[in-house]
Amino acid sequence: MAKTVSAIASFTAQTNADLLKHSDLNKAVNTLCSSDSFSSLLLSLIEAPAFSVELNQEFKAADRVSGLSACRRLRSALNFSLGRFFGLLAEHSTFHSADFLARFQS
Repeated sequence: MAKTVSAIASFTAQTNADLLKHSDLNKAVNTLCSSDSFSSLLLSLIEAPAFSVELNQEFKAADRVSGLSACRRLRSALNFSLGRFFGLLAEHSTFHSADFLARFQS
């Protein structure tokens, strides 16, 4: 799997969504920042131009085209406040949606 798809799959497999919804933002930030999967996810989103041909090809090559829209929304959400970014990350990572996880798991 390519870098962005792999980082998303790793993060969704290793992170509990409840952490992202935690009322204590400091606790959530401290926990996430010590996570290698979050670091990889964040760096891959920062480095991935949301609407580039390369990102499209990465998702297509990994047979994960259905997750491209969610990835683009997360990439765009980097401009949001930290709390709002975590909310969107929790929504997209869901953890309450088996369909979303299936898009990124091998």
